[in-house]
Amino acid sequence: MSPALSQFRALLGTAAAPGYTILNSVYGDGTSGYFSRTFGTPTTQSTYTFSMWVKRGVPGTLRNIFGVSTNHSLGFPAADTLVLTLAGVAQATSTALFRDVGAWLHVVYSQSGSTITLYVNNVSVATGSATSAVFNTAVAHQLCAANAANNFDGYVADTYFVDGQALT
Repeated sequence: MSPALSQFRALLGTAAAPGYTILNSVYGDGTSGYFSRTFGTPTTQSTYTFSMWVKRGVPGTLRNIFGVSTNHSLGFPAADTLVLTLAGVAQATSTALFRDVGAWLHVVYSQSGSTITLYVNNVSVATGSATSAVFNTAVAHQLCAANAANNFDGYVADTYFVDGQALT
């Protein structure tokens, strides 16, 4: 975890949306807090799934929810779409806009070989064809940032990275 983790505050059982509660969520204030983890030896660099619940705080600004560097990230750009960027190039971009700061979104990035699929709330919102040379490798991966930049502003909960399976 980063030294700036103190910027996050745990909100156990208080992050609620109509009809349900997301337990064990954390709030990022968009400044400097993020989580970091360096993976061990992956089973494969071409098949994995990243899944998390997010609740945006400030639409209309670039906010990363996952990344390895500013050139390899998953996040919401100023246009409020969902974009996966690999090697500095947008490889999958949703046409849907995500501006509702009151809604929890279940975001999934699934990589199977060179096939990329982005899901939001169990609906495919973007597809692409590319592979990443850095995701699922032994380098620092960041949650709520990408290369400690464009930190996420909002809530995150139930984050999973599944090595070796491309899940929907």
